[in-house]
Amino acid sequence: MRGAAWKNHLMAAVAAACLAGCSTTPQTVQSDANHITLRWFTYEHGVDDVKRIAESHCRSFGKRPELIEDWTDGDVEIARFDCR
Repeated sequence: MRGAAWKNHLMAAVAAACLAGCSTTPQTVQSDANHITLRWFTYEHGVDDVKRIAESHCRSFGKRPELIEDWTDGDVEIARFDCR
């Protein structure tokens, strides 16, 4: 997904997760060998926690994570990492 389309997809996923009862661990919204997108509550986790998850994910494919986009909507933060 490109542009605003993936943001709309992510916001829908965040809303669905919150309606179902949000977990206290960073959640993987989408992932494959080339990227990982994570979401978490800013009052529960910092970016360093999420970077460790992205590092572990990308390393499993022999790659390293690069933060592509990070945004906050209220108490929810979403970050997208490319594995390169």
